[in-house]
Order: sequence, then structure tokens, then C-alpha cells
Amino acid sequence: MSFIGWSSYSPSGSGSLAIEDLLGYFFFDPEVLDQALTRPEGRVISCDQRIPGLLGETVLSTIIIDLLRRDGIYDLKKLLHTKDSIMKREILAAIGEQLSIWSFIRFASDEREPAGELKSVILAETLLALIGGVFMDGGYEAAEQRVKRWFSEYLP
Repeated sequence: MSFIGWSSYSPSGSGSLAIEDLLGYFFFDPEVLDQALTRPEGRVISCDQRIPGLLGETVLSTIIIDLLRRDGIYDLKKLLHTKDSIMKREILAAIGEQLSIWSFIRFASDEREPAGELKSVILAETLLALIGGVFMDGGYEAAEQRVKRWFSEYLP
């Protein structure tokens, strides 16, 4: 597997502290962070962001619905509409941009210099993988705290 990019980060190096500072979460297991930041290449999924991303999408959905429910929103249509509007790729990518995660992403060799829509997709997928990574590393409460902080301007 060959990767490009990732000039600012290494799993056990000082770059990991920089990304953790930006995220506001310090990983107990640096391999989880490594996995969340590694773009998929090929069929092997044990070492890239696909599993944390899938978890992240599910956890983010769960957290948003839970927070809305706690805020007194019980109408199913309104819950789903609000959740879907918050989980749009454009919003996920904007949050990824605000967190400055781009320079920490470990790109697959076929993703050289992505721009435009592909960049937005990569930012959104990586943010979901980071949410999944926080959940894998620290559990629901840790993930919920990050979501509250990162998505504060989008949550009611």
C-alpha cells in the first residue's frame, strides 16, 4: 500500500499531538487515529478509515437524534429532517475544514491533489471516520462531546 501526503502527522510522532489538539480529543490508542486518517486503497479494510467512517456515520446520526430528543423534539418527521440537514456532505466538509484536518489525511496514491467535489467528499468521509475513531477509542460520551463542540452552530 502506498500513500502520499501526511507530512504533518505520524502515529506516534509529534504530529499526532497537533491533530489531537485541533480535535480536542487525545486518543488512548494512536492506531485508531491512524486508521481514521488513512484513506482507503484496495480491498483491505482493516487499516483504513472505512470501518471508523461507517461507525462515525451511525454514531453521528444517533447522537444528533438523541440531542434533538433531549431538546424536546419528538416529531419523527422533524427529527429526520433536522438530522439529515445536519449530516449533509457540505456541512461535514465545512466542519472538517474548520478543524484543519486536511493536512493530516493520509491519501491513497490515486487521490493526488484532489480538488472541488472530491476534496469535499474526502473531508466529509474523514470527519465521519474521526467521529467513529473517537467512539472506538473513548466511547459514546467522548463522541457526543466532540459532536456537541464541532456541530454547535448546526444543532438547535
